[in-house]
Amino acid sequence: MLRRDLYDALVVALVAALVFAAWVGLSGEHRSIGHRVFDMLGTTAPFVTAAPQSTDARVPTAEPVAANPDGTFTKGECDYILGSTFNTVISGAKVIASTTVKNTGNVGIVLEVKAFWQETGHASLRDSKTVRLNVDKSARVNFSLPIPAGQLDGVQNAAFHNNWCGVHAGIVNSYGVPTA
Repeated sequence: MLRRDLYDALVVALVAALVFAAWVGLSGEHRSIGHRVFDMLGTTAPFVTAAPQSTDARVPTAEPVAANPDGTFTKGECDYILGSTFNTVISGAKVIASTTVKNTGNVGIVLEVKAFWQETGHASLRDSKTVRLNVDKSARVNFSLPIPAGQLDGVQNAAFHNNWCGVHAGIVNSYGVPTA
């Protein structure tokens, strides 16, 4: 008789489980069932379901960014320095200049930075440097050139006039992939 009661209880539990499973399958309300289960357990945590995956194979492509090589440079400073020995021969005299260059574009740039110093009675002294700058970077460019023997007076005389020296920079090339 004990076996019969156990058998009946097992059949009732099995039927109840099948009815519950059929109700869940037909209703399609898995989320609300989850909430009900959580509510029965006394917690307010929501039932988490995975978001449906997209089957769209098309991937949106971004428009290519156009290269915009650009930069700035400061007016710069220039001067001359007398040598350290003033016996019968002046040695160590030199012209100096400096500027700061900055890449303001969206690609790396190659700059040619030029400095010049006028001389009275002689051709101008000139120097140039090539500088590579990555995006949003800046650099200080310094020049130092010895004054040729016998030309110090020409440099000193030219220094009394406006614009006797200067620094200019220009972009000669660009490199890299443009940034957004």
